[in-house]
Amino acid sequence: MVTGPVAQVGSAPPSQGGGRGFKSPPVHWARGSDWSERPADNREVGGSSPPGPTWVIDLKYIVLDTSFLMALSELRFLNLGDLTRFYPNARLITTKSVVKELKGFLRGKRKAAASVALQVIEKHNVVVDERYCGEADEDIIALAKELGAAVATFDLELKERLLEGGIPVVYLRAGKKLVLDDPLRLSKES
Repeated sequence: MVTGPVAQVGSAPPSQGGGRGFKSPPVHWARGSDWSERPADNREVGGSSPPGPTWVIDLKYIVLDTSFLMALSELRFLNLGDLTRFYPNARLITTKSVVKELKGFLRGKRKAAASVALQVIEKHNVVVDERYCGEADEDIIALAKELGAAVATFDLELKERLLEGGIPVVYLRAGKKLVLDDPLRLSKES
């Protein structure tokens, strides 16, 4: 069992144990779980909030790079929904430099893939971080470190750099299956 403080995302409504004066013991959860329910007993509630379960959601981010976004049109079996298997509550994010790279491909041989990638960003409300507008790989590494995020990439060089930096990577294994390498999780389990 792992114990420790957990940041609650948002505020639970009063009917769910949130509100003024809410105090709870530390949450206990199994390694690898993305959410847990705080126990209803041993809780002090002040104000008018009745006790009840409070859900703690482990919000994750997945940074999408150019190679992953372009592969969405080139590999028919691949879609953004495949990422939810790793982080069900993840927010998808990319950088302004990735969008700039994709727009650069609109004038070349991979025009169709770049066009689909830009449509995916817009259609699926992928957040574009405007602060990162330099070199795409450097920006992805910096953003992933800042957010504690995983990165979805099919760029082998970038993948190695991310893993060396302790950043989880979602990539394609054997050309057909998305997998997650999380160097931090592996080191904790050793």
